[in-house]
Amino acid sequence: MTEESPIEAACENCNHTATYDSSLKGTVQVCDKCGDFVDVGEVEWDESDYAEIDEAEAAGDGDIDLDLDESEARDEDAQN
Repeated sequence: MTEESPIEAACENCNHTATYDSSLKGTVQVCDKCGDFVDVGEVEWDESDYAEIDEAEAAGDGDIDLDLDESEARDEDAQN
């Protein structure tokens, strides 16, 4: 088993740099200097995490249909 290197991350607010354990990769921590949020490492996304939209929906009025099944769509309509 290979041990991952620590991650260095800089606060976007004050530019303070801190080192975080590799187990914190993809998390948000609090800057030791200013208290703002710091993103630790890059988050790796699977393409299946993204909703699919077609070009017509993307160019439309902002309403995007996420292909809900009929029962979910009825529940959503009832809430609105």
